[in-house]
Amino acid sequence: MRLRSLLLPSLLAAGCNFEIAGVTPSDDASPGPDLTWQYDLSARVDESVADDADIDDLASVDGAPLPDLAILADLATSADLTPGPDLSPPPDLTPPPDLAPPPDLGACGSLNKLCCNGQCNDGVSACLGGLCIGCGGGPGKPCCANNACGANFVCSGGFCQPCGGAAKLCCDKGVCGNGETCLAGFCQTCGDVNKPCCANNSCAASQVCSGGFCQPCGSANKLCCANSYCGALHICIAGFCQTCGDAGKQCCASMGCVQGQVCNANICQVCGDSGKPCCANAMCNKVSLACVGNLCTDCGDVGKPCCASKVCGANQGCDANNVCQTCGEAGKPCCANKVCGSKLGCDANNLCVTCGDIGKPCCANKMCKDGSQACDSASDTCKLCGAATQPCCAAKLCNGGHVCDVTTHCQFCGNKGQLCCGGGLQCNQTFMCMNSNCQ
Repeated sequence: MRLRSLLLPSLLAAGCNFEIAGVTPSDDASPGPDLTWQYDLSARVDESVADDADIDDLASVDGAPLPDLAILADLATSADLTPGPDLSPPPDLTPPPDLAPPPDLGACGSLNKLCCNGQCNDGVSACLGGLCIGCGGGPGKPCCANNACGANFVCSGGFCQPCGGAAKLCCDKGVCGNGETCLAGFCQTCGDVNKPCCANNSCAASQVCSGGFCQPCGSANKLCCANSYCGALHICIAGFCQTCGDAGKQCCASMGCVQGQVCNANICQVCGDSGKPCCANAMCNKVSLACVGNLCTDCGDVGKPCCASKVCGANQGCDANNVCQTCGEAGKPCCANKVCGSKLGCDANNLCVTCGDIGKPCCANKMCKDGSQACDSASDTCKLCGAATQPCCAAKLCNGGHVCDVTTHCQFCGNKGQLCCGGGLQCNQTFMCMNSNCQ
């Protein structure tokens, strides 16, 4: 057995003091031996010698006698090292007093009173946390009965929130401010391109509501506007605006087709040329064409239709069937300006017939057979002349007691209220001619 393990008790007994780590005597511990020793460096044992020495060979260290080891062992085991009890006072766990004022236990159901069975009955408060508090007056206030809130507020989650403005909640019945619409519960700007449609599916000008959003309308290949409206030279077909009015296109709703074309079976076609449909008002593009059966046809020659205003070629006239014939001969159409051949006149049917007799057309230069007849300018026929209401004879002559008036018809003259006779200067008996009338 090595000496180091046995030297400690002997050194303790010899008065060498040591501090033992972890051991602290308590105030109330029973008296015992002093366990705090001072270490006397002078008592160190030369370990190089002691390690190899036998305990029985050591009677002293540095000339001092060694103590009895059995006594030291008894002293070492007699110390009570148990820690003493914790004598600090326990914490005060008593809760603090409730200083809140007691609730008003008076009548319930009105403002600042307790709720009556979870209800408030005054119309201006709502039950929240068992108390009736003011409701409906603004943001953060609880909703009143029937989810009522103040103007421009809406009940949401039991509380009144602002509504109706941009990005705000929609008011009751989905109402939002001007220029906005309710979408997914919130007010959003509406009416412009790619924006939600406003109330009644309305959008800004030249836009239409489609699928809940405003889209451009009215121009080529765009959606038709309200009431199937499209811009000029466009027509609504299957919901989209398509060009119209040109050759091969559908006729436009208002103007039909562009100039030089006509609507035929709802398709625009070139018009006015030979063999083409007639243009508006049965017109053709050339004076040598006439509208016959809604087609422009060559005109003005013998056997062909008369041109506009019944015009035919030279020495031709337009007969009753609107066909050009050789003119000026008896039974033939009258030539231009109602001209016929010798001793022939143009009758009411535009035919050349014998002229100059009573009831017959007047001959050339409005001549009739003899002086007893005159050409009536109103009917261009020969009639007896000279008597009252008859045409004036040649040189504006009338029978006695008659005078030729401004219509080249003979009228009574000379008496009161009649024309003056004798070239407008004479009246009968005592009447006087004043302003070409007898007074």
